[in-house]
Amino acid sequence: MKDKQKKIRDQRFMMTTTGNGCVEKIKPLVESVTSKIQTIGAIADENARHTKKVTNFYDPKIQGDCLVHDELTHTVHSFRHHKCQPQQWSAVQKWIDKKEYWEWNLEITHISGSEREMSVELHLPHPIFPGPAGSGHSNWQLWLPVSQESLGNDYGLRKTHCCKCIDERTDVPLPLCTLFHTEDDVSLGFSCLLPPDQMWYTDFEIDQRNWMTKITFKNLGLLRQGKIRLKLWCFSHEGDWRCALGWLRQKFPNIFGPVPGQEKLDGNMAYTIPMLPEKRIKDWSEKMFLRWNELFYCRDFGNYFPDEPFDASQFKTDEHPEWSVDNINYDDINRYIDMCHKHKVKVMPYFNIGDCESTIARKYFSDCIVKTISNDEMVSWTYYDKKTYTLLMNGDPAYPWFNFVLEQFEKLFKRCPGIDGLFFDQTGYGWIDTAHFDGETFYNNKPAYNMGHMYQRAFKKIRQVFPRPRIIGLANSIVRWPTMEYYDGLMADGDPGTLGRLSLLSPERPTVCLAEGENAFQSALYYGSWLHVSPYYRYPTKEPLPKDAVKLFAAYNPLMQLLAGRKMVYDPSPLKVQVEFDNLYKTSTLNYNENIKANIFKTAWGDYAIVVLALPKGLALEKNRYMPLTVNVRVPEKKSLKQAVVMGADYQGYSIAKTSLKDDGYLEFKVPKHGAATLIILTKEFNKLPSDKKKLIKKGQ
Repeated sequence: MKDKQKKIRDQRFMMTTTGNGCVEKIKPLVESVTSKIQTIGAIADENARHTKKVTNFYDPKIQGDCLVHDELTHTVHSFRHHKCQPQQWSAVQKWIDKKEYWEWNLEITHISGSEREMSVELHLPHPIFPGPAGSGHSNWQLWLPVSQESLGNDYGLRKTHCCKCIDERTDVPLPLCTLFHTEDDVSLGFSCLLPPDQMWYTDFEIDQRNWMTKITFKNLGLLRQGKIRLKLWCFSHEGDWRCALGWLRQKFPNIFGPVPGQEKLDGNMAYTIPMLPEKRIKDWSEKMFLRWNELFYCRDFGNYFPDEPFDASQFKTDEHPEWSVDNINYDDINRYIDMCHKHKVKVMPYFNIGDCESTIARKYFSDCIVKTISNDEMVSWTYYDKKTYTLLMNGDPAYPWFNFVLEQFEKLFKRCPGIDGLFFDQTGYGWIDTAHFDGETFYNNKPAYNMGHMYQRAFKKIRQVFPRPRIIGLANSIVRWPTMEYYDGLMADGDPGTLGRLSLLSPERPTVCLAEGENAFQSALYYGSWLHVSPYYRYPTKEPLPKDAVKLFAAYNPLMQLLAGRKMVYDPSPLKVQVEFDNLYKTSTLNYNENIKANIFKTAWGDYAIVVLALPKGLALEKNRYMPLTVNVRVPEKKSLKQAVVMGADYQGYSIAKTSLKDDGYLEFKVPKHGAATLIILTKEFNKLPSDKKKLIKKGQ
């Protein structure tokens, strides 16, 4: 006898499931759409396409399932195909209508036998696409939180991991996937999210060709007489990835919203040892907008409150003995802090619970050293002398290493009360630690530790001791999104590409792109981020600032400063930018059928800022580097935004364009010339801008 079907619905979709929780179909609640009809042979010929009102949507009849794998017995149970469950454990799945979202629950209960490792595959069919059958593929746009751009509807197979190490390009700290569709008469989005209390290692595999999303939960520990409880949320929204992120922002303001004190991080940073010459700090502040100093003041990772006198010699080598400042004390540090404050620069000492110099670790904290899946120690950093190195540590508050580090910084703040905050380094290690147990993770059927738990548990206690806004804290990367509750901003260390993932975790808080060259400036502008000042020296030096770097900072800094306090825009399809051209042979190589790299933000004072990045230079741009643009914006305040103030990184001055409201609901205006980078302030009236913003615009370069 077939299980009785169950149905749940919200304002956009209806889900049908079997009695035991397997998803039968997800149907959009729209009756008709006006859609482009296109046969396979007409893909390359726009003239062969036409529009038609469609009422019958293509249903591929793809059905979901839930597979529970017993890694001890190497058996699998399918909720759809198997009626009898194993004797050693039982599993129950169900869907719950939470009004704001649908929650999938799976509870696995131990009955008899040994403890074991489990894994679970949840198979979710894609929602039925609101359009014609076409070639039978799903035509949903796909977005994964790897950047602020859609991955399109290329019918491919996409996979992300959540999350062992942010440095691995397939790993994302936000376990979310979004399918969306936007046309004139339909705007739909459907997202799947691992809620914040679910720290499991999880893979998202989205197969647009076969209409299926597979979510795999791994390394689940089933203890004797214990339970495993898994959750997944599904929620609907308007048809854009921005709306999915906006839903999260509204649901979790403590994670995604602004926090007190974060404004202290608005500005470029420097990573140095102490006692840099005052002229260097002054020049950085005035010419490169330096606003905070990550200070590495000691010799060894782990010895964060050294006895006086001490050497800040972590970067010292035989070839470069000058990469050090020796025989200093805490009074020297206090004088350095006062000097930095004189030049509007905050000071944030280096803080790290994940690394310890190997000799210290083995001698005093051997029981806190992380072991990899091969039962080896992990070397996490090598000093510049190429001899000394650190080991990866488990900084869970249950272990002595955590208290040892925390107590040192409590002493440091007493000796140096002028400290403004802490730079939380190496907060992106999420690997499995086989030497410890977090209470729920197993590897190879044995207890293990998901390092994501370490940061969540440790920083909850750290923030109790060092609360905001008195103590600000910016983190270098992140393993999982709930930890943003404790960070005031994020750094993308070394790779501008990582900034795309991290910016989504800090949509209303500062970010830093720790890279050099003009590519870093372009990335920082696109994501509303900040940079490391140049030259990238960490030690006392009297060399003049490099002229080329000063020129770049002079060009980009006014644009970047206008983005201080920016917020991401969560409205659907808010921005379209197009290069104007007479014909296809006299335009940018990027223009035809491709998107121009552009982004839009809400400014700190309530207007909008648009950034447009450089176009690739083809033969058409050989003599003239500038191209005119047409910009279309759709935001709630569009009727009141009468002027667009345009400025560029590669020319002096600014211009003001008038906006006009089009029939399609977009606000349109022209940009007379676009070159290396353009920033546009969309406002009611230029003369009513805050005085400091007008001054910055008029100052230009």
